[in-house]
Amino acid sequence: MLHRFAIGESLGASVLRIAGGIFTKIADIGSDLMKIVFKIKEDDARTRRHRRLHGDNAGDSVGPTADGFETYGVTGVALITFILLAVPEPVVQVKLLVWIFVMRIMMIIASVGSYWINEAVARARYGNAEG
Repeated sequence: MLHRFAIGESLGASVLRIAGGIFTKIADIGSDLMKIVFKIKEDDARTRRHRRLHGDNAGDSVGPTADGFETYGVTGVALITFILLAVPEPVVQVKLLVWIFVMRIMMIIASVGSYWINEAVARARYGNAEG
């Protein structure tokens, strides 16, 4: 049962990686269309910057998400499987598994907390900015 979950995690991460490449290519095509619409030359610095920013932002956000998804998901399944197979005493198994799940819950809480702190700092710094 757990090996199916691990395979699903890997498949999901692969889909995210492919999507990151697609988003990057869409930004590149959008940049090319803007050159046609606004009659901008191929070597104009604005088109390279536009393409670079949008493509990099898409790739940089989806790629690490895929890596984290696979790393924490598949590693968690491997840890659970290892504990169930390597630790013979059920009481110790339960203690280790509870510890793993508590740590994963704390990771989620820390991620949400850091997002809220980052948003509060950004609003305090740049809330009144015009651009």
